[in-house]
Amino acid sequence: MEKREQDLLYKIEVGSENIVVPDSLKPENMKKKLEQCAWEERRRKRRRQWKFVGAAAACIVLVAGITVYQNRTRMVKSDSAVINSADSSDGVVAKSVEKCSVNKGNQENQKYYAKSYKEIRKYIEASEKEETAKGSTKEQQSCADATGDYSNTNVRQEGVDEADVAKTDGRYLYVLEDGGDYVSIVDTKTNMKKISEIKAPKDETIEEFYLTEKNKKVVMICSNSSDDDYVEDVTKSSLISKQTEGTRVVTYDVQDKKHPKKAGEVSQNGEYELSRISDGYLYIFSNYWVAEKWKKKHPSTYIPYVDGDLMKAKDIYLPEGTKGCMYEIVSSINLKQPDKIADSKAIFSEGGDAYVSNKNIYYYEEEWTGNGKQEKTLLRKLSYKKGKLAVVAQKTFKGYLNDSFSIDEYDGYLRMVVTRGKTNAVYVLDQKLKLTGKITNLAKDERVYSARFLGDTGYFVTYKETDPLFSVDLSNPKNPKILGRLKIPGFSNYLHFYGEDKLLGIGMNVDKKGDVTDGVKLSIFDISDKKNVKEEHKYTLKDVYSTDVEWDYKAALIDVGKNIIGFPAGGENRQMYYLFSYTEEKGFQCNMKEKIYGSDALSTRGIYIKDRLYVIHGNVLKAYSLKTYKKVDDCLL
Repeated sequence: MEKREQDLLYKIEVGSENIVVPDSLKPENMKKKLEQCAWEERRRKRRRQWKFVGAAAACIVLVAGITVYQNRTRMVKSDSAVINSADSSDGVVAKSVEKCSVNKGNQENQKYYAKSYKEIRKYIEASEKEETAKGSTKEQQSCADATGDYSNTNVRQEGVDEADVAKTDGRYLYVLEDGGDYVSIVDTKTNMKKISEIKAPKDETIEEFYLTEKNKKVVMICSNSSDDDYVEDVTKSSLISKQTEGTRVVTYDVQDKKHPKKAGEVSQNGEYELSRISDGYLYIFSNYWVAEKWKKKHPSTYIPYVDGDLMKAKDIYLPEGTKGCMYEIVSSINLKQPDKIADSKAIFSEGGDAYVSNKNIYYYEEEWTGNGKQEKTLLRKLSYKKGKLAVVAQKTFKGYLNDSFSIDEYDGYLRMVVTRGKTNAVYVLDQKLKLTGKITNLAKDERVYSARFLGDTGYFVTYKETDPLFSVDLSNPKNPKILGRLKIPGFSNYLHFYGEDKLLGIGMNVDKKGDVTDGVKLSIFDISDKKNVKEEHKYTLKDVYSTDVEWDYKAALIDVGKNIIGFPAGGENRQMYYLFSYTEEKGFQCNMKEKIYGSDALSTRGIYIKDRLYVIHGNVLKAYSLKTYKKVDDCLL
């Protein structure tokens, strides 16, 4: 540990010696309060990646500067723990949908769905009983490429668009303002000038938005919240649940940029989770938590609404187990008909994440067995085509996925890189999620930090003291093979293909002992020989301890044709925006390093239009020349 870090810790220790702890904050009283708030804690809002505020970012910078995240604690349910290392079973797929005891006897897809609201109530009741039982032991547990003349949002899956807080059509910038009340339209033709704005619905916040160039529309994802569990609807003589946030999709026609015109809107229960656009449809996901005081005789208190109608039992997808307290609602909207829902399904679960390929949706959630002995992941697959959603299969496998880049669909097969206890594994599943091939016991005592797939080859990084970059041959789904492994200091949190036979890594550099980080590290790997991958060049940003790209891949501006690599990063002083270029002869060249100004409510984005780079941070827009890298214009919204 460096002397300045020791001094900082000493000051904190001395400064806290005389602090008197109020009675309300003493352990025994805090325990009681936590138990009283158990249900509310489960329903706690999960902040989206782009909403990291300054305080959280500062904490990340401080912690990263002191020590490496080699033993990062995972946020888990109260009975969670790492898989028992003594478990040597190779049972990769623990249980298939065909063996689902909850709906035993049903045929094909019908066995995945609820047969009635009564069946759904059993899941909710089981979840409540388990939550009550856990309360007594709570003190022992953890709290839990762009091409052409302008850039596009950096997305997870090619061909599947994603929403963001800033977009461009090649002339105009569309920017979500601080506070989420407006999407501003800025003309960049001469000097940057705001020409119009689109306002959020009353009492709602714009989370992010799409710009559909073909239809010349802005599609805003909005949210609202209520503190009430439910209210009585006199006109329908029923109870209407209001306990969770609501998600609304509002579409505006922007052919006339100065006078945007509303084209339609739809809504559904639940907190906005994520969304994707594919095949002309918007697919939107929201989390709906069952109200604490739900009523058996009033389905409206435990069944979600989609565009004003209560979901039918046959559209609710049950898990393998016997409990659940949350729905992941998935709805599709035809972009040409933005005023109605095309289809909806709900996945009954306890919370998870999703990867959307060009044909299917994979929803995965981590689970823990009794007494926290073994970690596993429940995976559900839904197909989509022209807005029609259908359940395909579900499976459970041991281990967990680092993020959506660790799971990838190609040529009808699903490939996954998972951390399983103290080792890691590669799994290959077929269209019905049946295991076809695997590699186990990889990189003992390490965990997966990043992954990327290209065709029939996969690359992934594990880390403890050095950074092994693995390359794996997936051409034979029945027999995947490790081709090579490269060990270098540091680790890559994010991988991105950078032209032919080049792989870019963005992460952290560490000292020789592998204990302390000394800056953000850029690496270019030569992957022309998959059996002998080499680190061709590297560059370390000294005293810079975090990048937004670590948790938000949309923060990366990467374009091989333009030869630009841009991202925001934080160090000892403040957030900066960096712009690099790369050549085999010179390696990385830092062409721009500019301070980022504005509120920390929204993440920073870099967008280029022709020979200008626009750095956008909330209401502050700055323009730079891509020839001189000097500021040429700015705009305050």
